[in-house]
Amino acid sequence: MREWRESSPATRKNRYEANHRELRRNPADFTPTPAQEPIGNGGRRWQRDGVEIDLHQLELRHEDLRICDADRRRRLIASVAEIGQQVPVVIVHDAEHLVLIDGYLRVEALRRIGRDTALATTWPVTEAEALLHRHHLAGGASRAAIEDGWLLSRLRWHGLSLDELAHRLCRSKSWVSRRLALVDDVAASIQSAVRAGTVPPHAAMKYLVPLARANRPACEQLLAALGTTRVSSRDVALLYDTWRRCDAAGRTQLVNAPLLVLRALHAAEDDEPDDTVAPLVKDLTTIAAIAWRARRRIHPGGAWTADQTRAWQAARDGFAALQAALEEEHAGSDHSNRHPDPA
Repeated sequence: MREWRESSPATRKNRYEANHRELRRNPADFTPTPAQEPIGNGGRRWQRDGVEIDLHQLELRHEDLRICDADRRRRLIASVAEIGQQVPVVIVHDAEHLVLIDGYLRVEALRRIGRDTALATTWPVTEAEALLHRHHLAGGASRAAIEDGWLLSRLRWHGLSLDELAHRLCRSKSWVSRRLALVDDVAASIQSAVRAGTVPPHAAMKYLVPLARANRPACEQLLAALGTTRVSSRDVALLYDTWRRCDAAGRTQLVNAPLLVLRALHAAEDDEPDDTVAPLVKDLTTIAAIAWRARRRIHPGGAWTADQTRAWQAARDGFAALQAALEEEHAGSDHSNRHPDPA
């Protein structure tokens, strides 16, 4: 426990500016002291509940429970380099080990800027209880289904039964079973690609899982060829559809050089002319169908309302504009008599 003393606004500003300049000059060698860290809460210093922990003491057992987010990592590293660590990491004691529960990106950011300690707070619970608590605290954050599956698998390894998992996570047994089956059925190579952020989770489930079931060596070779290159869901769909349509030689080339195949596919898409005929045919067919349907709804002798008059006027104006555009398009063309006479 560390108590912070009150200081004047001018003193806090001077300290923060000095801290900011030193961080920019040499962030790797600078370690902020309590008096140098920025102050929040309207000028009142918080009472910090935490201790300084050497980074080499932390055991990173649960780093593999989340998907890597490169953009978020870059933002956090920049933030820690700029203003220092603002939120303590969470640890639990397991025998002689300090197991990191929350704050993996913060620890990585501190290491990247040359720090060897982190501010940490300890939860007096078991490792499994801490993982459950962390899951509930992050309830508003978006999680992929496979991330839920990884957590459930880890909790199951800690001895929680299917009923206990459903009860503790406030979910149904069916939900738990589906998430666990997702992890059990997906090849380790696919999970590694998803975990590294190379392949989006949805694309992996929809395209790579069927590919692995049909030809596991081809799927693993494809992932190895992608390496650390991040691909989109659309890219994975293109590769999967192309693999299904290719012969044996084409499939071999695809799994050996997927990035080259993707460049060729994208170039072919860019070279394709825009198809403006089919949409126009569809619209004209729809207009004809709507006109015949409106004709059937006209009853002889029925009252003609003001709304009907306005609607008919708008329809007639729109059709007149369409007729003029068609006549202008086909004026002087050999095919000018191919469009129907609106009259």
